[in-house]
Amino acid sequence: MQKNAEWLEQHPQYQAVSWDFHFDETRHRDGCYYHFTNCPLNNFARREGLLDVLPVMCDIDFLTAGLMHANLHREQTLAGGGTMCDYWYVGDQMKHPK
Repeated sequence: MQKNAEWLEQHPQYQAVSWDFHFDETRHRDGCYYHFTNCPLNNFARREGLLDVLPVMCDIDFLTAGLMHANLHREQTLAGGGTMCDYWYVGDQMKHPK
């Protein structure tokens, strides 16, 4: 994700139609945390009236985490009416992440 964010910084013409990554290494001791407040999938689904499909698209993040041998901890999504989509990934063998 950090490489994606770096690429986006180098290509500002795409910033309005992409995710706005915000990394916070101080939020959790374990794993990786980031969030974004702009999601092109959310924007598209809302604009086209596809709100019934939107939560399914967000749930794919949990499947992707599993493929990376990680667990995704999430408090909110834009699709669910939150102010952001948050991602906290920790290894799937880690017990009681902090």
